[in-house]
Amino acid sequence: MNRRLGVGMNLIKKIIGPKSKYDKGLPYTYEAKVACWDGADEYNSYFSDTICGVISYLEKKNIRPVDARVFEIYGNQETEMDVASYSYSEQDWFKHNDVCQSFCKNRYPGHVSLTDCSFSDRDRDCSE
Repeated sequence: MNRRLGVGMNLIKKIIGPKSKYDKGLPYTYEAKVACWDGADEYNSYFSDTICGVISYLEKKNIRPVDARVFEIYGNQETEMDVASYSYSEQDWFKHNDVCQSFCKNRYPGHVSLTDCSFSDRDRDCSE
């Protein structure tokens, strides 16, 4: 019986989505835009529910911070983030712990601590 209840709760969470997505103080999602070629007006978009998901994906694809524009998306409004807020330099992304502790703690006070993160209920996968 408990197993059925757990499966049912997981299904509900998938349909309703993460609780943090309903918190208006947190971005709904993140988008990275990368020009298709140098100087292009066309770009590829990469989406993740978390900033660490976007950064991890771009780093795996060998896309440098200087080559990407990252946006926080709140409902229908997108706000471009300063490259210094998620990278050590134009060449090096923040590592996961630095994203959580340096970026998120300062940007979303009260939502991130040493042991808890309001984004922990979200999927960290990134899609194109």
